[in-house]
Amino acid sequence: MHWVLKSGNLKKSIQFYVETLGMSLLRHEEFAAACEASCNGKYNNPWSKSMIGYGSETENFALEVVYNYGTKKYKQGNDV
Repeated sequence: MHWVLKSGNLKKSIQFYVETLGMSLLRHEEFAAACEASCNGKYNNPWSKSMIGYGSETENFALEVVYNYGTKKYKQGNDV
């Protein structure tokens, strides 16, 4: 189980979850092309996802922090 959050500043987001909330960076993946399944919205650029949580993803809830390269800001609540 996880919740997806989009970030305009990946470094600051990870820093907040790790340093302020005491979570751990569980894994990080880089993707050179847009998600073919539109799982990341309508973005045609490279992106990454970082899984952050308090323990193993198989046993604990996690946050999936998505970063779309070239996107610095999102309008709150529009998911685009």
